[in-house]
Amino acid sequence: MKKFVKNKVAALIPAAGESSRMKTPKPFLKFDKERVFIEKIVDEFIAFGCQEIAVIVNEKIYQECSKLIQKKSPSIKIILNDRLDLERFYSIKLGLISLTNSDFCFIQNCDNPFINQEILQAIYKDKSLENYIQPTYKSRGGHPILLPKFISTKITQSKENDSNFKDILSHFPTKKVELDFENILLNINTNAEYQRISKFLNLN
Repeated sequence: MKKFVKNKVAALIPAAGESSRMKTPKPFLKFDKERVFIEKIVDEFIAFGCQEIAVIVNEKIYQECSKLIQKKSPSIKIILNDRLDLERFYSIKLGLISLTNSDFCFIQNCDNPFINQEILQAIYKDKSLENYIQPTYKSRGGHPILLPKFISTKITQSKENDSNFKDILSHFPTKKVELDFENILLNINTNAEYQRISKFLNLN
């Protein structure tokens, strides 16, 4: 049986959306007194031992995001998506192209900062070379998902750039892992949603 090495896992964080409903860039929403969302998410993947991390951003936040993230580790890749007219799939494809040395890759939305080591460990424990891992809460799919190398390779080799990521994943086998963490379902898209979850944050 192939021996899995923990640091052969990568993390990809698509953060190139224009946050039009939030009216302010979601990666820079405050998570606590010292960190914003994107910093919290990157911190979790660093703590997990990911050997490669890529953050996909748009031109408006490229400079600020680079300053925030690369002070944590200069090896983290900040990748510019200059085709925001395309679907989120294009950001994911750009990121996967840059992550070439890992057997598995987490994909985590930038608008959900509630990942933690327990969630990552539970997902990674069920890793497989044959299918991707989809965490669920009460049978509803959440994030992050975990892709094996063969799916990442299929995506990077695809000639499509404007596909729907969920449609692409539907062509591959999946293993669902039920977790007792409702927060894996969160997508914070509006200020009202941010205010609702603020009671779980340490903002003062």
